[in-house]
Amino acid sequence: MPEVEMVEGEAISQEEANAPGWQTALSKNKRSLRQQEGASTQSVGTAGRCTATAQGVVRRLAAASRLPRMPRSHIRVIVRPKGGLDLKKVSLIRLAQALATAANLSPEDTKADIVCPNLTQNILVVSTPESKNAGAYAALCLIRLGSTDYQVSAYTAASDDTCKGIIRGVDVDIDAQQLAAMIVNQRNPKAMEVHRIKDTTTVVILFSGLKVPNYVMCGTSMLRLTFVMGVELSAIVLMFAPLRRRKCAVGVLSTTLRKITNASRNVPCAEEHI
Repeated sequence: MPEVEMVEGEAISQEEANAPGWQTALSKNKRSLRQQEGASTQSVGTAGRCTATAQGVVRRLAAASRLPRMPRSHIRVIVRPKGGLDLKKVSLIRLAQALATAANLSPEDTKADIVCPNLTQNILVVSTPESKNAGAYAALCLIRLGSTDYQVSAYTAASDDTCKGIIRGVDVDIDAQQLAAMIVNQRNPKAMEVHRIKDTTTVVILFSGLKVPNYVMCGTSMLRLTFVMGVELSAIVLMFAPLRRRKCAVGVLSTTLRKITNASRNVPCAEEHI
């Protein structure tokens, strides 16, 4: 039997104990507790949904942007259409023919080439084993589909065994030739190419290998490098994510990218970096 403890107090009848006032007070107390618990659960649920939504956006973007494996020995050229050309609404066969025609390449020249669309980003990826073909594709600025001309921009993509970093604060009056001479030299043995982002003070540097150095020499100045992947992915999320999900997506990305950046800097490397 349960223990019964007697305490001093005022005795009340069973009717008084079961009076409506007691029940009302009890129900209000329970309702208050339920509201507090519900608010807490809703808060946690909202945060969880936000995180899950952001992660879902990243996963969907990555899956949609994933291309078939191209031969590792091939050179890849990225072709970005302009003038409202939507790759979802045109024939890929006609597009490939238009690219070859604009590049002045014969069917014999392009027999080993591969043209693959990335519909998520509305770009074409051309993979070719011939450096001559890659140069011709990269020089394209106009293609013709039917009776309509479309402007395009094209560039050669970096190979799989390279990585990119960015430096900031590079004076805009330093031209491309001077910039290349200041960075692509024996003081930065793994620097391969440099490219300024439009008319800004930000410069992208291509390195051989899969590790971004912490610092790079620009002339006699030592500048800190930033891993470029964070910039690219954040831009993709901001471009494709719905407005109400962008804040959550970028928040999740910032945490993920910090881990990626730290991991990239800790990849074992045969040669010490600056």
